[in-house]
Amino acid sequence: MAESFVPLSLVAMSGSFAGSVHSSALGPALTFSAVSVQGHSVVSWCCSRRPAGLEGVVLVAPAPPAPVGMATPEFQEALAHAYENAEPIGQSIDLVLTYGELSAEAHRQVLEDSSWAEEAARTAWPRQALVEDFADRAGAIDVLVLAGSDDKVDLPRTLRDHLLPLIPTATLTELGGTGRLSPLRCPTRVASHISAFVVRVSLRRE
Repeated sequence: MAESFVPLSLVAMSGSFAGSVHSSALGPALTFSAVSVQGHSVVSWCCSRRPAGLEGVVLVAPAPPAPVGMATPEFQEALAHAYENAEPIGQSIDLVLTYGELSAEAHRQVLEDSSWAEEAARTAWPRQALVEDFADRAGAIDVLVLAGSDDKVDLPRTLRDHLLPLIPTATLTELGGTGRLSPLRCPTRVASHISAFVVRVSLRRE
């Protein structure tokens, strides 16, 4: 019998993440007193419950923690079909997710990865998580937001207006000349900003 997939809400996901960071399931060798988390898009918000030891978070191309704009049922349903086969996935990559061309290998990787999800997993974001409001869980913690200057999904100004006010300790760095897939378009720049942030957080803790 095939296993059924039950999509978790973002709040439930954050609870699961908080419970697993210091779980023995990670192995006895993985002991630590401080953690920094980096995540892309909405995955970043899985740490919103702030598990013990979490010192800093890097949000790369995040979504705001509450619905913004025209999240109508019609828009949600259209978005639910954006990744159902190779043709709309390719259009999403070329017209929405990127600014400038990806390398052939990176394009193939994104197309392939986006094709693997089961239907329930693929539609969970537009039909459920897109309209979820967990702004009250965005607590005070050191946060770096990395936003592509040409991100067509969550614009830098949207993040300044709807994310930064909720996290007083957050700062936003705009990555020029890239869209939503900055880890693929400019990985060195993204890694440099993350490394510098981790160093700053570490020095603050000492």
